[in-house]
Amino acid sequence: SQVCNVFLVTGIYGVPEEHLSASSVYNAQHAAKFGRINTTYVYGSNIGAWAAGFNRKNEFIQVQLNQLSLIQAIHTQGRNGTGDPSFSNQYVKSYYVSYRHNKNWLYIKDSKEQIKLFSGNNDQNSIKANQLECPLEAQYIRINVWEYEEYPSLRFDLTGCLLTEENSTTVCDFEDGLCGWTQETGNDLLYWTRQNYTRSEDSSKPVEFHEFCSDNCSFLAFITRNYSNSNVTFRSTNLIRFIQRSSTPRYLRIWSTVKNITSAYINVSVIGCSNQSAMVSSKIVNISEHGWTPVSVDVSNTDYQLSINGGWKSEDQGYLAIDHILLFTGICPDCDFENDFCNWKNNGVISWNLITEGQRKFISSEVSTNRRGLTRLVGPVIITSESRMFKSCLRFSYSIKGAANNTLWVYVNINRLKSPLWNRTGTSPGWITQYINILNGSDFQIVFEGKVDNGTVNVDDILVLYRTCPEFPITTTTHASSIWTVTPASVADIWVYLGIAAGVFTVLVALAITVVCLIRRRRRKTASKMGLISLDERKDEKYLEECEYSKVKRRSGTTSADQIETEFGPIYENQVKPEAYQINSHSTPELDQTYDHIHQDEKPSIPYDPTYDHATFGSRLFGKIPNIQPVVPNASEYGKIVS
Repeated sequence: SQVCNVFLVTGIYGVPEEHLSASSVYNAQHAAKFGRINTTYVYGSNIGAWAAGFNRKNEFIQVQLNQLSLIQAIHTQGRNGTGDPSFSNQYVKSYYVSYRHNKNWLYIKDSKEQIKLFSGNNDQNSIKANQLECPLEAQYIRINVWEYEEYPSLRFDLTGCLLTEENSTTVCDFEDGLCGWTQETGNDLLYWTRQNYTRSEDSSKPVEFHEFCSDNCSFLAFITRNYSNSNVTFRSTNLIRFIQRSSTPRYLRIWSTVKNITSAYINVSVIGCSNQSAMVSSKIVNISEHGWTPVSVDVSNTDYQLSINGGWKSEDQGYLAIDHILLFTGICPDCDFENDFCNWKNNGVISWNLITEGQRKFISSEVSTNRRGLTRLVGPVIITSESRMFKSCLRFSYSIKGAANNTLWVYVNINRLKSPLWNRTGTSPGWITQYINILNGSDFQIVFEGKVDNGTVNVDDILVLYRTCPEFPITTTTHASSIWTVTPASVADIWVYLGIAAGVFTVLVALAITVVCLIRRRRRKTASKMGLISLDERKDEKYLEECEYSKVKRRSGTTSADQIETEFGPIYENQVKPEAYQINSHSTPELDQTYDHIHQDEKPSIPYDPTYDHATFGSRLFGKIPNIQPVVPNASEYGKIVS
């Protein structure tokens, strides 16, 4: 497997010339492509280095690595000499580093969140290595010159290892190496080694892995042999991995198991990156020989390192193994209730309580005789982007005791709309492991509700898998008597039903409005025949009839005696038409505007004279027209006169 300490600019993992660039160059002999470390011969001359085009600070050289990489150290070197000290004694004394993985350039900072200034060289040929306190995950690196001797010139390289999309910080299945994880050394510690297994021969491999690996898979384990002293403590080395900061919360999940060992532990710690003694969080989980156990822990939003170790104390000869280290976006929804409620909120009428029975710890809602209560457990918001094809699987264990009508409900909460997924009523035969498919189109929450009359409803080992639930039996803990697997109606189906209901409601409303209109029209016709229409209604009908008559007359080309010919067409003295000017002593909106602000199509055929008032202007346009008052009542409702 690849060691995470190889050169990334030169050597077998080196970049092509076009991946090196700079803010400026002195000339072709000092181009960025000559800025690799140990470059000594350029165009027949022993110069070798990148040199900036300007003698000033903040000039830079940058590299685009072949792919996303984990960078452990930065190496710098001055400009190779030619024998003339006054010309070749050029090197960078200090510099700062910026990097880019996605879109934005960021600076490497120190423990005080200030831009870190790295010490550089003291001469032109020695190599100065700066080990990063926090290993850097990036594809673009830029060396920015700060202090320099004579002239800003340098050669550089980076050490680290390449990361693939599959073996980045988001997932590591140890199929192709350690994915950037490194091991500490210690005389009394056991080293993690990669082990292979055949899936068909190892049925204890968790079903969640079956879609990730082929028949021959690998995991990481440390093994003990030839020990018989029960007082010997077996402890692994620390697996260390830097994780770069994120703007959103994240959590880590690791799968672990043991073989031929009664009980062991896994310790997952989040350590401050710049101050390795600063413990951010830690979680220790006991692992027993009953299949693979998930270990989940929330991680920091700043740069940090993850540390994983394990061990046991007994004469057992076997191994402790880990596999599939996964990093997810969001707040961790997993909880085994060993110490607390994790990120779940206990907000029912009756509280869930932490209970211990033998080796098992779980939560229970207990109600005594003649009482009835509702317990509610609300989980954190689960980010949809972590779900593959918007499919998730909820796994949990439960048991119900007491009254026959005691019920456990599971709901999904999307945009404050709570929809039932599953329920179980009545006493259960011990602990049962339940799988529920969730087909989600947006972020969601899981809600557990226990409705208890007399007895207890118990829940344990909540786990959200970002895939569909398995369709075949899975190895479960000794507490489980059977597995009940159901696939409820998906959330998408619920939205389809709501859409159909909304469509039916809209159609019914439209039909009701149509029926009401028909009834009113029929009543109006009946009243007209019987002479029951009011005076105002009669005037309205007469006005509409006159409007229709005038339209016919105008189309026929005839003009009646009551018309007044104007530049805008005939105006009827006995009627007022919609969409035209109201001719009276008041001005119109169009005449309130200046000539230059009237649209070309609306300009009058005579020049606008601002010395005239609106009434005079109207007279010039239309001739001497008396103040026409419409005969129809409420004529102002009909607006302007049309031509």
